[in-house]
Amino acid sequence: MSETWEPVWMVGSTVVDPGKLYAVPGGWAEPAPQACRNGHLLRRNATVGSAPYGQHGHHRTFRCRTCGHEIIWPRFDDTCRPPH
Repeated sequence: MSETWEPVWMVGSTVVDPGKLYAVPGGWAEPAPQACRNGHLLRRNATVGSAPYGQHGHHRTFRCRTCGHEIIWPRFDDTCRPPH
C-alpha cells in the first residue's frame, strides 16, 4: 500500500477540490471521496462523521463499511488540538 495515496474528491460525477462547497440544484454540496485506499467505492458504502478538532472546528470523517479505512478531511496537522 502506498503512503502517498490520495482520495479523488467528487460532487456528483465531477472531480473537485475537497476544501470548497459547491452550488448544486437546491442548495450546496460538500465533496466526498470516491473510494477508500483499498478501492472500495464509498458513495453508499461509507459512514460519514465529524471529529471535533482543530482550528477549523471539525474534521469530516469517511469510514469505509467494507474494510474500515477512514479518510479524514482536512488532514490532522500540528495546529489540531482537542477541544477543552
